[in-house]
Amino acid sequence: MPCGPGWGPSGFGNPPTSRSARLEPSPQIRNDRVVIRLIGDGQPKLNITDGTLTFVGRMADWVDVNPAILSSARERARLNLSEAAEKFGIRRDRLEKIEHGDESARGSRSLFEKLIRVYRQPPLAFYLSRPPKTEDYGVEFRRIREDLSPTISTNLEALIRNVYARQSILLSAIELEEEAYNLPFIGSLSSGRRIQHAIQKLTSCIGGSQVIDVSRTKSSSRESFKVIREGVENSGVFVIFKGNLGSYHTEIPVKAFRCMVITDEIAPFIIINPNDSYPARTFTLLHEMVHLLLGRNNVSGGRFEDGKIERFCNQVASECLLSDEMLDDLRLPETQSLEGSLQLITEFASRWNLSGTMVAYRLLLAERISKPEFTRLREEFYRLWKMHRRRRRISSKHSSHPPYAMLQRNRVGNHLCKITNQLLETNAISTSRAARILGIRPLNVEKVLYSETGKRI
Repeated sequence: MPCGPGWGPSGFGNPPTSRSARLEPSPQIRNDRVVIRLIGDGQPKLNITDGTLTFVGRMADWVDVNPAILSSARERARLNLSEAAEKFGIRRDRLEKIEHGDESARGSRSLFEKLIRVYRQPPLAFYLSRPPKTEDYGVEFRRIREDLSPTISTNLEALIRNVYARQSILLSAIELEEEAYNLPFIGSLSSGRRIQHAIQKLTSCIGGSQVIDVSRTKSSSRESFKVIREGVENSGVFVIFKGNLGSYHTEIPVKAFRCMVITDEIAPFIIINPNDSYPARTFTLLHEMVHLLLGRNNVSGGRFEDGKIERFCNQVASECLLSDEMLDDLRLPETQSLEGSLQLITEFASRWNLSGTMVAYRLLLAERISKPEFTRLREEFYRLWKMHRRRRRISSKHSSHPPYAMLQRNRVGNHLCKITNQLLETNAISTSRAARILGIRPLNVEKVLYSETGKRI
């Protein structure tokens, strides 16, 4: 848990023993570490490494925090004063005074820890001279946020910031090593082109149509996804699983966040929520690949039909996995009940390692079912998946889990492990930076980068 110092006029902590204690105007950067000196008794240092505060020497009694940052962080978390005060366990009027820099309202170190946890902001953000610029993650993200609770919305924005930071560190390291090369397929497609042309572009990126054919023959949807993921990573795209902020308490439901893509010609990232099923992940991965072909960043929730670009990506990805000829083999009687249709679609989808919802979507596009029927089927598939996931969690409590290193490698993907390892071996990045890129602790970097055979990936 990151800890913070006591705070002064802006509302945190006791008066200093030395009135000369102050924050040095400009932080220094040394060896991937931000060093802030607190000028006062004993010349203590505050080292901020990878977002964790570590105090060296005797800490000064207080440091100023910009009150404008406090109110800005609360607003970004979509909390009003009353809601925030309740989460912190203090009175509303006291929080209001703290945000206005009233010296009569003083907080504590534990309150600062709560600010970091509730607002999902890095500790250093509270020292800035002005509130950080609000990033625009696109129309789809803004629409998603409108439907979410403040807690999930804040967690989602923190997750997106984390991913962008990791991608930025990786991109900078690759460029400094002069190993960067542009991926020619990024932004090479127009949404005005025909669907078949887009499908050909997509399959050529991941190794040809034979990759899709092989994925259909696998014995499980998990193995099928691994085939598609390998093809995507071989194209130069980083595929990462992330659906929380490090613990299940911060899990973001699939209906709120299914995937995102960072479009970059050197280090493109595709992030997939691992709380989704494997057949759905396969569809999601190809969907995001189409976004890369279009050259568009994207954050997607759980809906299928929103927006022209989203519909285009859905159609390309779904027809790539399920051709018209294959779909003709699925016959639904005209008088079929919802339960009967659900069973037939489930059996068909299972045979080809496909998502039942995606098969229903293809039926909708072929005008073989109505939109209300598709909506009911989609909700029923989601309900069944939640039941399956709940049973799997219960059973997993009594079964052995894969080793930590294997689990983390699966989350970040072989491609990211290999590139991170290469950058480490050439001293292009430090272990702490490698840890940031991989989303793990520095002590676990070597463990994750070594395979079961004892050799680095």
